[in-house]
Amino acid sequence: MIRDFPYMNVSLLNYEPTVRSRIRSGEFANASEYIRHCIRVAEQVEARSGPRGASFATRQELERLLDDGMGSPGAPVTASRKRLIYQRART
Repeated sequence: MIRDFPYMNVSLLNYEPTVRSRIRSGEFANASEYIRHCIRVAEQVEARSGPRGASFATRQELERLLDDGMGSPGAPVTASRKRLIYQRART
């Protein structure tokens, strides 16, 4: 559990070459700056990825995937199944 401490130790042994390379390139002043950048990017990706575990990012993409599924020769996506998918996507 993270408490209200101003500092936190994190092991980056496997990522040390990458971190050092990014600092040497001049993109980042130090490891903390690079790690904060990585966390911000991860948050942006998560915010745009749709519901957790989903393979779509937007409602339009979900609609396209459903339409593709309705036209596929495999198990058909019926209207009731489509409603169920939308209900699960909202949660």
